[in-house]
Amino acid sequence: GKDVCGTHFIRAVVLEKGVLKFLQILLWYISDRKEDFKKELAAKRRQLTQAQRRIEELDRLFKRIYEDNISGKINDSRFQKLSADYEKEQAELTEKMQLWEQEITKQEEEAESIEQFIRRAKKYPELTELTPAVLHDLVNKVYVCAPDKSSGHRVQDVRISLACIGFLPESIITEMVNHAVKSRTA
Repeated sequence: GKDVCGTHFIRAVVLEKGVLKFLQILLWYISDRKEDFKKELAAKRRQLTQAQRRIEELDRLFKRIYEDNISGKINDSRFQKLSADYEKEQAELTEKMQLWEQEITKQEEEAESIEQFIRRAKKYPELTELTPAVLHDLVNKVYVCAPDKSSGHRVQDVRISLACIGFLPESIITEMVNHAVKSRTA
């Protein structure tokens, strides 16, 4: 009867507070870290450009030692040693570049989803309550997992799938929470 409704309501309120808190911490974290993300991306792009230049330089060096070998300026064994070194360095750089390109693409896609999320969140400069509109704009789904009885806690594990972004990795959530704790106490 009534009692079930009561506890259900309390649980809903606790859940709502949890979701609101999560969104507040997230938006705070994003706005604080936004410049860092941009810097990281710029640094990766610079690395990529430098690697590209070095690869081109190695091509030129290879041509030069090839010509020097033909004209007799450097002997065959020296040429073989140098060309092997250049080829090895080029192969390593090419491999690194592919990895960096993938990372950059992934980060750019992530940045785009975060931007979309921020654009939606800007409608709510003061995120003080969880209205249906806020939920609709910022949250895809809230999953409540069964409480873990073994730990003796009644706290339910809540997983939030965000609009545009989806689920955040655990590592980011931990970082966000630590960030909030640090900023609050600072």
